[in-house]
Amino acid sequence: MNITEFQTLNSTKVTQIVQDHGIQVCGFTFNGTRRWFKFEYPTQKHDLRAYIQALSTRVIEVCQMLFDHGINTLVLPVISPHVLNKRDEAYRQMATQALMLLVADPRFLQFYEQYNVGVRIYGDYESYLEEETAVNLSQHLATLNQTPTTRRIFWGICAHDATETITNLTIQHFQEHGQAPTKADLIKKYYGDDIAALDLYIGSSKTQAID
Repeated sequence: MNITEFQTLNSTKVTQIVQDHGIQVCGFTFNGTRRWFKFEYPTQKHDLRAYIQALSTRVIEVCQMLFDHGINTLVLPVISPHVLNKRDEAYRQMATQALMLLVADPRFLQFYEQYNVGVRIYGDYESYLEEETAVNLSQHLATLNQTPTTRRIFWGICAHDATETITNLTIQHFQEHGQAPTKADLIKKYYGDDIAALDLYIGSSKTQAID
């Protein structure tokens, strides 16, 4: 099958191809979102609130598309502390509000319910976000995972240094259990759940081993 033939396939056929090849876990990095917003909404390019609303809607649409085409697990790095540290206070406040949308906004909640999505957050966000925001994220997250789901999203928040995090998790595991953790132990501790290796990665630049 060539690219022209592939582009004529409907969603059902693409989903079948994805499932036949065992493609289940997809990583997607949303880079260049400010540039995208300025291009798509030039009259609102300085409106941070409009930016967040438009970006949130687009993120949901992309997730729906991937699920509709047979993927059942998404790993989505959202923001790193490097971005927070180099931006002004207005941007940091906007980013904090945007993160809360992931677990509290009606549009996301409706999406999770409609697509039967379990939500996980990984990363060292408790060290970089204000305490109130980190607590609110954790509390809202707990209410979203009351029942088993058929799909999952892992939102990465300040998951910028896997080496340091895994080192700390290894020490913690040894202190608690008196033995070194297995690979499966570390994966579950890092991501908050069992997860297989990526089958598919989608990004806008060269991949980096940060998530």
